[in-house]
Amino acid sequence: MTEVRFRCVPDCGACCNGSPEMRVAEGMALYDAFVLHLAFFAMERPKSGDLSHWSSLTELLPTFTDSSGREFSLRISAVSDHPGGRCSVFRPDKSCGIYDRRPVICKLVPGDPGAPEGDQDRFLRRFYEQGESCDLGPSAPVIWKNGSFTDQQWRQTYHAAREAMKDDKHTAVIVKAMQQKGQSIFPTLMMLRDTAVSTPKNYLSIPFYYALTTLRDFAEYYGKDTSALPSEHDFLQAQIGLIDEQIADNVRRKDPGDRELTTKLRGMAKDYRRFLADL
Repeated sequence: MTEVRFRCVPDCGACCNGSPEMRVAEGMALYDAFVLHLAFFAMERPKSGDLSHWSSLTELLPTFTDSSGREFSLRISAVSDHPGGRCSVFRPDKSCGIYDRRPVICKLVPGDPGAPEGDQDRFLRRFYEQGESCDLGPSAPVIWKNGSFTDQQWRQTYHAAREAMKDDKHTAVIVKAMQQKGQSIFPTLMMLRDTAVSTPKNYLSIPFYYALTTLRDFAEYYGKDTSALPSEHDFLQAQIGLIDEQIADNVRRKDPGDRELTTKLRGMAKDYRRFLADL
């Protein structure tokens, strides 16, 4: 596919089929909108085939090598689990509840900032294959052609997203914290290595609150500005409210598939109330 045409269709919401994966900085800014987890994704370097996607990722993400010489990239993100196959801020009227401050991944659909610009057509091909109702026909504007974005806004958003990933201070501080001897909050690099081959979802996650406390502790140590971070009190209050709402929604749905997530959320709410009381 040498040309990509794309236009959003009103009252569609096809791309809102799950809460978005965000950079840690975006999670910090959207703590009042999503129940957040800090997710660690490890991807092993392909042994053969096209390495363009791998090369693109290693320009943006930290990498590590285990004792046997296997190389991995590490992506640290803010994620939000939500049942029912919908984003938690997707409204009944099929609009976005945080459109003006939505994560960059939402602005780039159907593209992917982690992939090379020359490979963006394969993400649109996925839309074709899934039968999404977006306008992909001859009347839609061309946004990508012959290996690069032709639409100025798409191009700017794509490159700005990649620069933000490359210069992600939040991830850098968390990686430093992970490398501290005796730390027990974060998974070790070797634990992450094992998820790359043994975990179906290919990631490990912990409550996002640990990202906030670590950034405050380590950011001050490394001379980073913490003024843009939410206060622990505001973060915990907002998250407890969102968790309670989601638990109530799960109970109303009476879907057996929600039970595991509901149990997880109840544990988070209990811990967060304890953390709040200790402040």
